[in-house]
Amino acid sequence: GLSLIRAGLYDEALVALPAPADVDDGIDRPEIARLLHNRATLAIAQGKHADALALSERAYVMRSGILGPHAPTTLSSRLAFGHALFLAGRQCLCNSS
Repeated sequence: GLSLIRAGLYDEALVALPAPADVDDGIDRPEIARLLHNRATLAIAQGKHADALALSERAYVMRSGILGPHAPTTLSSRLAFGHALFLAGRQCLCNSS
């Protein structure tokens, strides 16, 4: 999936990555979070900012709950969520103190 995205083969990546609805049974699991994260990465690459925002937020929240807020994969999803927020024009003003 991700190697196809990096190669710019978005249609192939879309086929290789099952839709979250096809595998999500409502239980937070690491493999569902990984799929959501990878789909968010694809949506970002395709310029589908609204989709990327929804997918990346869900991946971040799920990974944070499963793995904790400081796990490397959680932080990767947090970065993707921030990127999606930026691309969607929803930058936040954060207190720097």
